[in-house]
Formats: sequence, C-alpha cells, structure tokens
Amino acid sequence: MDKDFADWYQAAGITPTPERLEQRWRGIEVLSRDVSNTTILEFVRLFYGLPARDPSTTSRFRDAFKSTDAAFLMQGNDLEVTILAGAVIVTVLSSPEQHLGDVAALAALCGQFEGKRGGERPGFAVARARRHLFRRSADLRSGAADVAVEVPRTFATLAAKPAEGAAAPDPTTTAQGLRTLADAIGSLARSTGSAIKQLQTNGRLQREESNILWWIFGGYSRDLDRPLSEFHRGTACLIAGKELSDVIEVPPGPAAAIAMLDRMILGSAVNERNSTVTLVEALEGAPHEWLKSWAHGNELIGQHGDLWPTLLGAQRFIEAPNSMAWITGVEGVTKVSVRSSLSILSLASQVYNEHRLLRALKG
Repeated sequence: MDKDFADWYQAAGITPTPERLEQRWRGIEVLSRDVSNTTILEFVRLFYGLPARDPSTTSRFRDAFKSTDAAFLMQGNDLEVTILAGAVIVTVLSSPEQHLGDVAALAALCGQFEGKRGGERPGFAVARARRHLFRRSADLRSGAADVAVEVPRTFATLAAKPAEGAAAPDPTTTAQGLRTLADAIGSLARSTGSAIKQLQTNGRLQREESNILWWIFGGYSRDLDRPLSEFHRGTACLIAGKELSDVIEVPPGPAAAIAMLDRMILGSAVNERNSTVTLVEALEGAPHEWLKSWAHGNELIGQHGDLWPTLLGAQRFIEAPNSMAWITGVEGVTKVSVRSSLSILSLASQVYNEHRLLRALKG
C-alpha cells in the first residue's frame, strides 16, 4: 500500500478505516495488473470525470472494489472513485514496463490542461506524474553511470595453469569444466550486452541533446524553415511544443524541457513570460497546411481527443477553420474551455506533453 494512500482520502474529506483502506488497495492492485495503453487512458478518464470510451469500464472498475468489500457502493460515490482512479494511475507509474508508466504520467498531465479543467479534483496523481517523468529523465541521464563489463571470476580458475606433474583430468571433470566455461561465457555475454545497450542509449541521449541545442541556437522551426520569432507567440507555442517532442529520441524527454521551450519561444523577451494566450488564438495564427500535415486524419487524435485539447483543437480547426463550431465541438468533448487564457509557457508545455503522449501511444 502506498504510504500516502490514507492522506489522499483525508485531503478529500473522507476518513476511511484501516480495514477499508486494505480492502480498497487490494482492488487497486487487481486493476493495475495487466494494464494496456487503452485501459490506462480509461482510468485517467475516470479520474477526470470524463465518459469512458468502453461502456463496461466503469462497471469493471467498481466490480474490482465490490469484490473486496461487499459494502462498496456501485453509484453515488464519484469522489471516492476519483481517488481510487488516481491511486491506480499512481500504481501504474511503478510498472516494470516503463512505457506504461510514461503513458499514465503523460495522460494525467494532459488531462488537467495546465490547471484549467474545472471542478475540484485531488492533485496527488498529477503531482506524482510530474515527479515520475522528472525522475525517469534524470535517471536516464545520470548515467549514464556507465555499466561495467563484469568478467566472471570462474575465468581465472579455468585459465589457471595445471600444477606440474598433475594427473590428467578425468572425463567427468572435463565435462564439468566445459559447463562452467559455458556458464561463464553466457554471463560475460549478458554483461557485455547490458554495457553495449547502455552505450547505445548514451549515444542517443547525446545526439538528442545536440539536436535540441542546435534547434534552440538556430531559432528556426524545423517543420516550416522559418524563424520562430516571425510567428504569433501563441502559434510559436504550438510549433515549439510539437518540434521539441519530435526531436526526442529517448522517452520521456529532458527534465529541463520547460527551460528549453522558454528559450526557444521567448529568447531574451523575459518580460513576456507571463503574457497569456488562448488556444483559439494560437490555432488561428498557425499555418493551415502545417496543421493539416500531422493532424488531418490522425485516428489516435480522434480516438483520444477528450484527453488532449490542443491536438483535438488542431484537428477540428482544419476541418472548419472559418466556423465557430469547432470550438464548441472541442469544448463539448474535452470538457475544458479552449478560450481560457494560458501563459505562454503553460500552452507550450501542454502542447509538448500532448505530442509526447501521442508518440507514446504510437509505440
């Protein structure tokens, strides 16, 4: 059980008994096993109070807790369901399959739309998601703490020169020696493979960092081959967020991403850091063909648009650029206002996170 589980309940004004906590945690463990990208996104929808894409999701979720506690309510306890869905998300963050943890963290971040989603909602899942992504990024880069190749000690024994006058080994001893040698070679191969894999990762990280630095230093859009400074600030957020995601080679990306977006979009114009923009303004200033090149017909955006307002907004905008219908359509699906003002860096961060999630779902 997570050490903060009781605190999540208390923060929501619910005081469960120790027995109730144990029962609930058993349900969480059941739900967090054998998860997939699809089920993780469904849990995030439950956390944010969005309709599930699979109608059976809610009943299966509640059934997991009903099976551990016959008194668990099957309706009328939405706040507790929100807490439990958040707890499942937090548990998935620790999955041995790091890809699934990244999907859970990114989906939790994208769904809150930089704090603009209405309604009171426990913040623990989003806080843990941020911490997870930061730690993953830091761990990848810390080391590159190079993996040493471990030479099995048995090699020294096997290579030892026989004592002078020693009797020739019998067949049994020889066979045992060959088995020991095979085990030692296998162990050396595994250790060497791990070291090579780490070196490959280190190389990809260095290439990623080099590409990001050249991108920032040049100040040009990779997609549009124009200085980012030529675009409306809101549009620059869209371009920079997408392009920083594009250049990532080792998920989940650099821990200092927000500083990189700051430098790319604002440069030395620090006085504009707190200026605000809406997603509507950003999309209206974006090159139509550029939006169309990656958003038009993208099935993943259509399938999971409720969790990423900027991606769905881009797709709906290019379908009806001269109509207000796309705005009401996006707000109806996502349950957030795309007319809400966001700071420059908040919008850029939202775009960056949504594109990272899109890439993660593509696999």
